[in-house]
Amino acid sequence: MITITNDMIANSESTIDKLISICWKRVRGNSNFIFLSQIRPIIHEMQSILRVDSIFNDNENKIIEQFIQSDPMKKLQKQEFKMFLNRSVQYGNIQILLLNRFKITTSEIEMRLKLYDEVHNGSDLPSPVSSDSRPSSSSATKEYKYKFWDELKKKDEYIKEKTQDLNSKDIKYSRLLSQFDDQTEVNKSLHKENTILKNYIKELEFKLSHNPDNESSRTLLSKLKDRDLTIKDLDQVGKEYRKRITQLEQRETETNIAIKKLEQSLVEQDKLVEALKEKLLSQSNETTTPTTNMLKEFICSLPIIKQWILFLKYKQDNKSNRIFVLNMFTLVLSAWMFGLMLQFVYRSSSLLFSTCSVTPKAYIYDNYGRSKIWSKFSFDFWRRSPWLEQFVYRFIDW
Repeated sequence: MITITNDMIANSESTIDKLISICWKRVRGNSNFIFLSQIRPIIHEMQSILRVDSIFNDNENKIIEQFIQSDPMKKLQKQEFKMFLNRSVQYGNIQILLLNRFKITTSEIEMRLKLYDEVHNGSDLPSPVSSDSRPSSSSATKEYKYKFWDELKKKDEYIKEKTQDLNSKDIKYSRLLSQFDDQTEVNKSLHKENTILKNYIKELEFKLSHNPDNESSRTLLSKLKDRDLTIKDLDQVGKEYRKRITQLEQRETETNIAIKKLEQSLVEQDKLVEALKEKLLSQSNETTTPTTNMLKEFICSLPIIKQWILFLKYKQDNKSNRIFVLNMFTLVLSAWMFGLMLQFVYRSSSLLFSTCSVTPKAYIYDNYGRSKIWSKFSFDFWRRSPWLEQFVYRFIDW
Protein backbone atom coordinates (compact mmCIF):
# COMPACT_ATOMS: atom_id res chain seq x y z
CA MET A 1 0.00 0.00 0.00
CA ILE A 2 1.26 3.48 -0.89
CA THR A 3 1.74 5.89 2.03
CA ILE A 4 0.11 9.29 1.61
CA THR A 5 0.89 12.43 3.54
CA ASN A 6 -1.51 15.19 4.53
CA ASP A 7 0.09 17.56 2.01
CA MET A 8 -0.62 15.14 -0.81
CA ILE A 9 -4.24 14.84 0.31
CA ALA A 10 -4.63 18.62 0.52
CA ASN A 11 -3.15 19.08 -2.97
CA SER A 12 -5.41 16.41 -4.44
CA GLU A 13 -8.65 17.90 -3.00
CA SER A 14 -8.84 20.55 -5.71
CA THR A 15 -8.26 17.92 -8.41
CA ILE A 16 -11.09 15.71 -7.06
CA ASP A 17 -13.35 18.76 -6.79
CA LYS A 18 -12.63 19.59 -10.42
CA LEU A 19 -13.38 16.00 -11.46
CA ILE A 20 -16.70 16.03 -9.58
CA SER A 21 -17.60 19.46 -11.00
CA ILE A 22 -16.99 18.31 -14.60
CA CYS A 23 -19.08 15.15 -14.14
CA TRP A 24 -21.76 17.15 -12.29
CA LYS A 25 -22.01 19.67 -15.12
CA ARG A 26 -22.11 16.87 -17.67
CA VAL A 27 -25.10 15.19 -15.97
CA ARG A 28 -26.97 18.04 -14.22
CA GLY A 29 -25.71 21.24 -15.84
CA ASN A 30 -25.43 24.34 -13.68
CA SER A 31 -27.93 23.13 -11.08
CA ASN A 32 -26.95 23.28 -7.42
CA PHE A 33 -28.40 19.87 -6.60
CA ILE A 34 -29.04 16.44 -8.05
CA PHE A 35 -31.48 13.68 -7.25
CA LEU A 36 -30.26 10.45 -5.72
CA SER A 37 -31.25 8.65 -8.91
CA GLN A 38 -28.59 10.72 -10.75
CA ILE A 39 -25.66 9.50 -8.63
CA ARG A 40 -24.98 6.56 -10.95
CA PRO A 41 -24.63 8.70 -14.13
CA ILE A 42 -22.09 10.95 -12.36
CA ILE A 43 -20.12 7.89 -11.24
CA HIS A 44 -20.16 6.58 -14.83
CA GLU A 45 -18.80 9.92 -16.05
CA MET A 46 -16.00 9.76 -13.47
CA GLN A 47 -15.14 6.20 -14.56
CA SER A 48 -15.07 7.20 -18.23
CA ILE A 49 -12.77 10.17 -17.54
CA LEU A 50 -10.46 8.07 -15.35
CA ARG A 51 -10.63 5.16 -17.83
CA VAL A 52 -11.65 2.72 -15.10
CA ASP A 53 -14.29 0.00 -15.43
CA SER A 54 -15.54 0.33 -11.86
CA ILE A 55 -14.15 2.61 -9.15
CA PHE A 56 -15.98 0.79 -6.34
CA ASN A 57 -16.03 -2.85 -5.29
CA ASP A 58 -19.15 -4.94 -4.63
CA ASN A 59 -19.64 -3.87 -1.00
CA GLU A 60 -19.26 -0.19 -1.87
CA ASN A 61 -21.68 -0.58 -4.79
CA LYS A 62 -24.22 -2.16 -2.42
CA ILE A 63 -23.92 0.78 -0.03
CA ILE A 64 -24.39 3.27 -2.87
CA GLU A 65 -27.37 1.35 -4.26
CA GLN A 66 -29.06 1.17 -0.85
CA PHE A 67 -28.63 4.93 -0.42
CA ILE A 68 -30.15 5.56 -3.86
CA GLN A 69 -33.10 3.21 -3.30
CA SER A 70 -33.90 4.79 0.09
CA ASP A 71 -35.36 7.89 -1.61
CA PRO A 72 -34.57 8.29 -5.34
CA MET A 73 -36.20 11.75 -5.53
CA LYS A 74 -34.28 13.21 -2.59
CA LYS A 75 -32.09 16.23 -3.37
CA LEU A 76 -28.32 16.16 -2.80
CA GLN A 77 -25.89 19.11 -2.88
CA LYS A 78 -22.45 18.92 -4.52
CA GLN A 79 -20.51 19.02 -1.25
CA GLU A 80 -22.83 16.40 0.22
CA PHE A 81 -22.19 14.21 -2.84
CA LYS A 82 -18.43 14.43 -2.26
CA MET A 83 -18.85 13.60 1.45
CA PHE A 84 -21.07 10.65 0.52
CA LEU A 85 -18.39 9.26 -1.83
CA ASN A 86 -15.69 9.62 0.84
CA ARG A 87 -17.86 7.83 3.43
CA SER A 88 -18.79 5.03 1.03
CA VAL A 89 -15.24 3.99 0.04
CA GLN A 90 -12.94 1.76 2.06
CA TYR A 91 -10.17 4.28 2.76
CA GLY A 92 -12.44 7.20 3.70
CA ASN A 93 -11.10 9.34 0.82
CA ILE A 94 -11.67 8.96 -2.92
CA GLN A 95 -8.12 10.13 -3.78
CA ILE A 96 -6.54 7.52 -1.48
CA LEU A 97 -8.79 4.88 -3.03
CA LEU A 98 -7.69 5.79 -6.58
CA LEU A 99 -4.04 5.80 -5.57
CA ASN A 100 -4.07 2.51 -3.63
CA ARG A 101 -6.49 0.56 -5.80
CA PHE A 102 -5.67 1.82 -9.34
CA LYS A 103 -2.27 3.57 -8.85
CA ILE A 104 -3.73 6.79 -10.27
CA THR A 105 -1.87 9.83 -8.97
CA THR A 106 -3.02 13.42 -8.84
CA SER A 107 -0.92 14.34 -11.87
CA GLU A 108 -2.49 11.55 -13.91
CA ILE A 109 -5.97 12.74 -12.93
CA GLU A 110 -5.08 16.28 -13.99
CA MET A 111 -3.71 15.00 -17.31
CA ARG A 112 -6.90 13.03 -18.00
CA LEU A 113 -9.03 16.02 -17.06
CA LYS A 114 -7.02 18.20 -19.43
CA LEU A 115 -7.48 15.67 -22.21
CA TYR A 116 -11.22 15.55 -21.47
CA ASP A 117 -11.39 19.36 -21.68
CA GLU A 118 -9.62 19.32 -25.05
CA VAL A 119 -11.98 16.71 -26.44
CA HIS A 120 -15.12 18.20 -24.87
CA ASN A 121 -14.30 21.76 -25.95
CA GLY A 122 -13.96 20.67 -29.60
CA SER A 123 -10.16 20.63 -30.12
CA ASP A 124 -8.78 19.46 -33.45
CA LEU A 125 -8.84 15.71 -33.39
CA PRO A 126 -7.01 13.51 -35.88
CA SER A 127 -9.35 11.74 -38.27
CA PRO A 128 -8.88 7.97 -38.33
CA VAL A 129 -9.19 7.79 -42.19
CA SER A 130 -7.27 10.94 -43.14
CA SER A 131 -3.69 10.51 -44.33
CA ASP A 132 -2.80 14.16 -43.73
CA SER A 133 -3.35 14.07 -39.97
CA ARG A 134 -0.98 16.03 -37.83
CA PRO A 135 1.56 14.09 -35.82
CA SER A 136 0.73 13.74 -32.14
CA SER A 137 3.00 13.52 -29.16
CA SER A 138 1.87 9.97 -28.45
CA SER A 139 -0.14 7.32 -30.26
CA ALA A 140 -1.84 6.32 -26.99
CA THR A 141 -3.17 9.86 -26.60
CA LYS A 142 -4.66 9.73 -30.10
CA GLU A 143 -6.36 6.41 -29.44
CA TYR A 144 -7.77 7.71 -26.18
CA LYS A 145 -9.13 10.83 -27.90
CA TYR A 146 -10.87 8.73 -30.54
CA LYS A 147 -12.27 6.41 -27.92
CA PHE A 148 -13.49 9.28 -25.77
CA TRP A 149 -15.04 11.00 -28.76
CA ASP A 150 -16.98 7.81 -29.59
CA GLU A 151 -18.23 7.60 -26.02
CA LEU A 152 -19.38 11.20 -26.17
CA LYS A 153 -21.24 10.51 -29.38
CA LYS A 154 -22.94 7.51 -27.82
CA LYS A 155 -24.00 9.59 -24.84
CA ASP A 156 -25.30 12.32 -27.10
CA GLU A 157 -27.34 9.74 -28.95
CA TYR A 158 -28.64 8.43 -25.64
CA ILE A 159 -29.63 11.95 -24.64
CA LYS A 160 -31.39 12.44 -27.96
CA GLU A 161 -33.34 9.22 -27.44
CA LYS A 162 -34.36 10.33 -23.97
CA THR A 163 -35.45 13.72 -25.28
CA GLN A 164 -37.48 11.99 -27.97
CA ASP A 165 -39.13 9.84 -25.32
CA LEU A 166 -39.89 12.93 -23.28
CA ASN A 167 -41.33 14.64 -26.32
CA SER A 168 -43.52 11.63 -27.06
CA LYS A 169 -44.66 11.61 -23.43
CA ASP A 170 -45.44 15.31 -23.65
CA ILE A 171 -47.48 14.65 -26.77
CA LYS A 172 -49.38 11.88 -24.99
CA TYR A 173 -49.94 14.14 -22.02
CA SER A 174 -51.27 16.91 -24.24
CA ARG A 175 -53.59 14.41 -25.89
CA LEU A 176 -54.84 13.28 -22.52
CA LEU A 177 -55.41 16.88 -21.53
CA SER A 178 -57.40 17.49 -24.66
CA GLN A 179 -59.44 14.35 -24.00
CA PHE A 180 -60.02 15.50 -20.46
CA ASP A 181 -61.21 18.88 -21.70
CA ASP A 182 -63.55 17.16 -24.13
CA GLN A 183 -64.87 14.98 -21.34
CA THR A 184 -65.48 17.99 -19.11
CA GLU A 185 -67.41 19.63 -21.91
CA VAL A 186 -69.51 16.49 -22.33
CA ASN A 187 -70.15 16.42 -18.58
CA LYS A 188 -71.25 20.05 -18.64
CA SER A 189 -73.63 19.37 -21.50
CA LEU A 190 -75.06 16.34 -19.69
CA HIS A 191 -75.49 18.39 -16.55
CA LYS A 192 -77.41 21.00 -18.50
CA GLU A 193 -79.63 18.33 -20.04
CA ASN A 194 -80.25 16.89 -16.59
CA THR A 195 -81.33 20.25 -15.20
CA ILE A 196 -83.62 20.75 -18.21
CA LEU A 197 -85.21 17.34 -17.61
CA LYS A 198 -85.71 18.10 -13.92
CA ASN A 199 -87.42 21.36 -14.75
CA TYR A 200 -89.62 19.59 -17.27
CA ILE A 201 -90.61 16.98 -14.67
CA LYS A 202 -91.50 19.73 -12.21
CA GLU A 203 -93.65 21.42 -14.84
CA LEU A 204 -95.44 18.15 -15.56
CA GLU A 205 -96.10 17.57 -11.87
CA PHE A 206 -97.43 21.07 -11.53
CA LYS A 207 -99.73 20.59 -14.51
CA LEU A 208 -100.97 17.28 -13.21
CA SER A 209 -101.69 18.73 -9.79
CA HIS A 210 -103.71 21.64 -11.20
CA ASN A 211 -105.27 20.04 -14.28
CA PRO A 212 -106.21 16.41 -13.70
CA ASP A 213 -107.89 15.84 -17.07
CA ASN A 214 -108.14 12.08 -17.32
CA GLU A 215 -108.20 9.10 -15.00
CA SER A 216 -104.55 8.13 -15.56
CA SER A 217 -103.40 11.57 -14.50
CA ARG A 218 -105.61 11.33 -11.43
CA THR A 219 -104.17 7.99 -10.44
CA LEU A 220 -100.69 9.34 -10.99
CA LEU A 221 -101.50 12.35 -8.85
CA SER A 222 -102.89 10.14 -6.09
CA LYS A 223 -99.76 8.00 -6.21
CA LEU A 224 -97.63 11.12 -5.91
CA LYS A 225 -99.67 12.28 -2.94
CA ASP A 226 -99.38 8.87 -1.29
CA ARG A 227 -95.64 8.97 -1.85
CA ASP A 228 -95.45 12.42 -0.27
CA LEU A 229 -97.45 11.18 2.72
CA THR A 230 -95.21 8.16 3.19
CA ILE A 231 -92.17 10.43 2.96
CA LYS A 232 -93.65 12.71 5.62
CA ASP A 233 -94.49 9.74 7.85
CA LEU A 234 -90.99 8.36 7.49
CA ASP A 235 -89.57 11.78 8.25
CA GLN A 236 -91.71 12.00 11.39
CA VAL A 237 -90.62 8.52 12.48
CA GLY A 238 -87.00 9.51 11.90
CA LYS A 239 -87.48 12.61 14.04
CA GLU A 240 -89.01 10.52 16.83
CA TYR A 241 -86.13 8.07 16.66
CA ARG A 242 -83.66 10.93 16.81
CA LYS A 243 -85.42 12.31 19.88
CA ARG A 244 -85.31 8.92 21.55
CA ILE A 245 -81.66 8.58 20.70
CA THR A 246 -80.91 11.98 22.26
CA GLN A 247 -82.91 11.01 25.36
CA LEU A 248 -81.02 7.74 25.64
CA GLU A 249 -77.74 9.58 25.27
CA GLN A 250 -78.77 11.98 28.05
CA ARG A 251 -79.74 9.04 30.26
CA GLU A 252 -76.45 7.40 29.51
CA THR A 253 -74.56 10.52 30.54
CA GLU A 254 -76.64 10.78 33.72
CA THR A 255 -76.00 7.13 34.57
CA ASN A 256 -72.31 7.61 33.93
CA ILE A 257 -72.28 10.58 36.31
CA ALA A 258 -74.19 8.56 38.93
CA ILE A 259 -71.78 5.65 38.53
CA LYS A 260 -68.84 8.01 38.99
CA LYS A 261 -70.42 9.45 42.15
CA LEU A 262 -71.08 5.93 43.44
CA GLU A 263 -67.50 4.96 42.76
CA GLN A 264 -66.30 8.04 44.64
CA SER A 265 -68.56 7.19 47.59
CA LEU A 266 -67.27 3.60 47.57
CA VAL A 267 -63.72 4.88 47.58
CA GLU A 268 -64.53 7.16 50.52
CA GLN A 269 -66.16 4.25 52.37
CA ASP A 270 -63.11 2.10 51.74
CA LYS A 271 -60.92 4.86 53.13
CA LEU A 272 -63.18 5.13 56.21
CA VAL A 273 -63.07 1.36 56.73
CA GLU A 274 -59.29 1.38 56.47
CA ALA A 275 -59.11 4.23 58.99
CA LEU A 276 -61.38 2.32 61.41
CA LYS A 277 -59.26 -0.80 60.98
CA GLU A 278 -56.15 1.20 61.76
CA LYS A 279 -57.81 2.64 64.86
CA LEU A 280 -58.88 -0.80 66.05
CA LEU A 281 -55.41 -2.18 65.44
CA SER A 282 -53.81 0.72 67.26
CA GLN A 283 -56.18 0.25 70.20
CA SER A 284 -55.56 -3.50 70.30
CA ASN A 285 -51.80 -3.02 70.13
CA GLU A 286 -51.66 -0.88 73.27
CA THR A 287 -49.33 -2.31 75.89
CA THR A 288 -51.40 -3.52 78.88
CA THR A 289 -51.10 -6.35 81.37
CA PRO A 290 -53.06 -9.60 80.82
CA THR A 291 -55.13 -9.07 83.97
CA THR A 292 -56.15 -5.61 82.85
CA ASN A 293 -57.05 -6.93 79.42
CA MET A 294 -59.21 -9.68 80.86
CA LEU A 295 -60.97 -7.26 83.20
CA LYS A 296 -61.50 -4.82 80.37
CA GLU A 297 -62.92 -7.52 78.11
CA PHE A 298 -65.25 -8.74 80.87
CA ILE A 299 -66.57 -5.24 81.59
CA CYS A 300 -67.00 -4.50 77.89
CA SER A 301 -68.89 -7.76 77.38
CA LEU A 302 -71.55 -6.88 79.95
CA PRO A 303 -74.93 -6.27 78.24
CA ILE A 304 -75.58 -2.64 79.08
CA ILE A 305 -71.97 -1.55 78.89
CA LYS A 306 -71.44 -3.36 75.59
CA GLN A 307 -74.54 -1.77 74.08
CA TRP A 308 -73.48 1.66 75.31
CA ILE A 309 -69.95 1.17 73.91
CA LEU A 310 -71.36 0.19 70.52
CA PHE A 311 -73.77 3.10 70.59
CA LEU A 312 -71.07 5.63 71.47
CA LYS A 313 -68.53 4.18 69.05
CA TYR A 314 -70.79 4.04 66.01
CA LYS A 315 -73.27 6.80 66.73
CA GLN A 316 -71.73 8.86 63.90
CA ASP A 317 -72.90 6.24 61.40
CA ASN A 318 -76.43 5.94 62.85
CA LYS A 319 -77.98 8.19 60.26
CA SER A 320 -81.13 6.06 60.05
CA ASN A 321 -83.93 6.82 62.54
CA ARG A 322 -84.89 3.14 62.79
CA ILE A 323 -81.42 2.12 63.92
CA PHE A 324 -81.39 4.95 66.48
CA VAL A 325 -84.79 3.91 67.91
CA LEU A 326 -83.66 0.28 68.00
CA ASN A 327 -80.52 1.20 69.94
CA MET A 328 -82.46 3.30 72.43
CA PHE A 329 -85.09 0.57 72.96
CA THR A 330 -82.37 -2.04 73.46
CA LEU A 331 -80.60 0.15 76.00
CA VAL A 332 -83.77 0.81 78.00
CA LEU A 333 -84.82 -2.84 77.95
CA SER A 334 -81.38 -4.05 78.97
CA ALA A 335 -81.27 -1.50 81.81
CA TRP A 336 -84.67 -2.65 83.07
CA MET A 337 -83.66 -6.32 82.89
CA PHE A 338 -80.40 -5.60 84.65
CA GLY A 339 -82.29 -3.79 87.45
CA LEU A 340 -84.63 -6.74 87.84
CA MET A 341 -81.68 -9.11 88.05
CA LEU A 342 -80.05 -6.98 90.74
CA GLN A 343 -83.31 -6.88 92.69
CA PHE A 344 -83.68 -10.65 92.35
CA VAL A 345 -80.15 -11.22 93.63
CA TYR A 346 -80.68 -8.82 96.51
CA ARG A 347 -83.97 -10.37 97.62
CA SER A 348 -82.64 -13.88 97.27
CA SER A 349 -79.57 -13.12 99.32
CA SER A 350 -81.62 -11.40 102.03
CA LEU A 351 -83.97 -14.38 102.30
CA LEU A 352 -81.07 -16.81 102.46
CA PHE A 353 -79.31 -14.89 105.21
CA SER A 354 -82.55 -14.42 107.16
CA THR A 355 -83.30 -18.18 107.21
CA CYS A 356 -79.80 -19.03 108.41
CA SER A 357 -80.05 -16.86 111.55
CA VAL A 358 -81.57 -18.40 114.73
CA THR A 359 -83.31 -15.35 116.08
CA PRO A 360 -85.21 -13.38 113.55
CA LYS A 361 -84.41 -9.74 113.71
CA ALA A 362 -87.37 -8.38 111.88
CA TYR A 363 -90.60 -9.30 110.22
CA ILE A 364 -91.10 -8.43 106.64
CA TYR A 365 -94.63 -7.41 105.73
CA ASP A 366 -95.96 -8.26 102.36
CA ASN A 367 -96.95 -4.88 101.12
CA TYR A 368 -95.62 -5.21 97.54
CA GLY A 369 -97.63 -3.44 94.97
CA ARG A 370 -99.09 -0.84 97.37
CA SER A 371 -96.39 1.56 98.46
CA LYS A 372 -94.90 2.98 95.25
CA ILE A 373 -95.46 3.10 91.55
CA TRP A 374 -92.08 1.45 90.92
CA SER A 375 -93.33 -1.67 92.73
CA LYS A 376 -95.71 -2.27 89.86
CA PHE A 377 -92.70 -2.74 87.58
CA SER A 378 -90.63 -4.64 90.19
CA PHE A 379 -89.83 -8.32 90.28
CA ASP A 380 -92.94 -9.10 92.51
CA PHE A 381 -95.06 -9.95 89.50
CA TRP A 382 -94.01 -13.59 90.08
CA ARG A 383 -96.43 -13.73 93.06
CA ARG A 384 -99.33 -13.34 90.66
CA SER A 385 -98.56 -16.67 88.96
CA PRO A 386 -98.80 -19.61 91.42
CA TRP A 387 -96.47 -21.96 89.59
CA LEU A 388 -93.74 -19.30 89.49
CA GLU A 389 -94.23 -18.53 93.19
CA GLN A 390 -94.02 -22.22 94.01
CA PHE A 391 -90.79 -22.48 92.00
CA VAL A 392 -89.30 -19.53 93.91
CA TYR A 393 -90.16 -20.98 97.30
CA ARG A 394 -88.74 -24.35 96.39
CA PHE A 395 -85.58 -22.65 95.24
CA ILE A 396 -85.34 -20.76 98.56
CA ASP A 397 -85.94 -23.93 100.58
CA TRP A 398 -83.24 -25.67 98.64
